[in-house]
Amino acid sequence: MVTRHEKRQGIFTIKVRVYWQDTDAGGVVNHARYVNFAERARSEWLNHWGNPHEKKLWQQGVMFVVRSMTVDFLASATLDDILIVTCRCVKKGRVSAVFDQEILCQDRKIVRFHVKIASINRQGKIVPFPDCVHFEVE
Repeated sequence: MVTRHEKRQGIFTIKVRVYWQDTDAGGVVNHARYVNFAERARSEWLNHWGNPHEKKLWQQGVMFVVRSMTVDFLASATLDDILIVTCRCVKKGRVSAVFDQEILCQDRKIVRFHVKIASINRQGKIVPFPDCVHFEVE
């Protein structure tokens, strides 16, 4: 559940509640779910800049894919926690962009991400970001 998003000090954030489906039998968030939360924040970040939704980009023959990701797991979140997921673009090129992201719980860092995305066409070839895609490096 995304409750809302906001931009503070150049960092875009969303809030996400941890549900049973996000946890293991002990109520601890499964490591793969953190990647889902980070992906959701990047998608919301793109929407925040007024970019076409992914379906519209796909219709134009373009999609964004994760080229590389570094993940540092620092602590655990648990059932019913409210997580703050941040997104900040630190570099944008003609065909790729780099994001730094964090997931926090009550001001405690849970996970850090460094993510590089690339713009590709349906054949998997790298292509420039379409003219309709706009965002700034924070």
